[in-house]
Amino acid sequence: MDDKVGNGRRVPLQKWWSDLEIVDSRVCQPRGANKRELEPDKVLDPGKHKIAYYPASVMPRADQTEPVPIDRKAALAAGLEIETARQARCGSKASGKAAD
Repeated sequence: MDDKVGNGRRVPLQKWWSDLEIVDSRVCQPRGANKRELEPDKVLDPGKHKIAYYPASVMPRADQTEPVPIDRKAALAAGLEIETARQARCGSKASGKAAD
């Protein structure tokens, strides 16, 4: 709602991160880094966005230090199976009962 009425604009003086760029071994302010406003009227097509879902069962162990290959195709397939917000509001996908 705030974005629609214009209250969601950036306030450059209140940013908590530092935008820096290295040019010729010197650190300086970048030219135009991430300086775009929100576009609340922009129409997005959810069908064009892919969601890869990596459940905890495929995550590496906490003590594992070497790289672990991921299966993006399997994650994309799993992303198609996750519950949507509408399904969650209407009830559990598996049981057909409303969530408590």
